[in-house]
Amino acid sequence: NNLAMLLQERGELDEAEAYYILALKPNENNVDVLFNWATLKLNGRQDLNATRVLIEKIVSIQPDLKKHPLVKALRDEEDDDDEGEPFVIPI
Repeated sequence: NNLAMLLQERGELDEAEAYYILALKPNENNVDVLFNWATLKLNGRQDLNATRVLIEKIVSIQPDLKKHPLVKALRDEEDDDDEGEPFVIPI
């Protein structure tokens, strides 16, 4: 996760994403990794849909994070059409 964050900061997004995926292997519910990956999807890739997928996964793991400003902003804009959809890693 830390290496992925450093790579993301340097603009090496493909490498950073590879490390985020690797960091999720031992625990796919690691909220810290998911959140950092969501910031890459949002800020680095401008991929709002992939960001929302990650945010929904985070909220399903830790519902109290619904109050986080990023989560609230993304969820307020979101359609509820995707409810009940399984989590798919947004590569």
